[in-house]
Amino acid sequence: MFLLIVLENLFHRYDSTVALNRVNLEVLEKDNIFCLMGPNGAGKTTLVRILSTQLKPTSGKAYVLGFDVIKEANEIRKRIAILPQEARPLNEATPWEMVYWYLVSRGESFSEAKRRTESVLKELNLWEYKDKPCLSLSGGLKRRVLLALTVATSAELIFLDEPTLGLDPLSKRETWRLISELREETFFFVTTNVGLEAESLAKTVAIINRGRIIAKGNPEELKGETYKHKLIFTDDVQIKGAIKFGDKKILYFNEFDEIHEILRKLNSYSIQPTDLEDVFIAFLEGERNES
Repeated sequence: MFLLIVLENLFHRYDSTVALNRVNLEVLEKDNIFCLMGPNGAGKTTLVRILSTQLKPTSGKAYVLGFDVIKEANEIRKRIAILPQEARPLNEATPWEMVYWYLVSRGESFSEAKRRTESVLKELNLWEYKDKPCLSLSGGLKRRVLLALTVATSAELIFLDEPTLGLDPLSKRETWRLISELREETFFFVTTNVGLEAESLAKTVAIINRGRIIAKGNPEELKGETYKHKLIFTDDVQIKGAIKFGDKKILYFNEFDEIHEILRKLNSYSIQPTDLEDVFIAFLEGERNES
């Protein structure tokens, strides 16, 4: 099985701040969409910058598509595309102009750039907006234009750094649908801090915190490593182990006999199965308790 990405003791430091702390990771070709999930400041963007050859690591090794990120950076750049989280389309440019001139700048002929631009704008349901200035488009459509730029390259590997950042729920789901439909054409490496996003997209998820990979597996495997259920309540009752989220409190548990006595104290509650967001929280809470 071909390894798309290999990290060996990858370490990076910004002055006195450690961003990546000897990360070891393998990403397989069969994964199609790989999600790196972590809180803000966990090291996600730093890792993407290193893998896309924008940043040299302090130490350790990283390989992308079999090429060394330092010694063979040009070979990697020919084969990848990246959508940074801070990227914005040019206000006065149209979706057609954004995609077309991006392809030309990467060395495509005018005729091939025209063909690919038309194809990707239709594929991503942007054709009706092709001649409208990006300034007039919604946030979701602007993000889709940027996604079109990366997809149009026919890159072997596309990095999407928090691709739905700032989007409303409907726009997020539309973006997830588009990425899922494209998974047979290319490989996506997606960073996110949204559990539902990772669960909706990825075959394999790795969780990063404080520059270290603390868990890796498919969503069902990860859920099996933590809790099966969650108790959600708003009563003003102190319950050991409950985590407060706004006016709600959540208690994670596995077997119902664990909360039998607790339920007697509550007037209003609901019990739900855990999702990847809960797994994410559980792993981070475990890290916090160990430190």
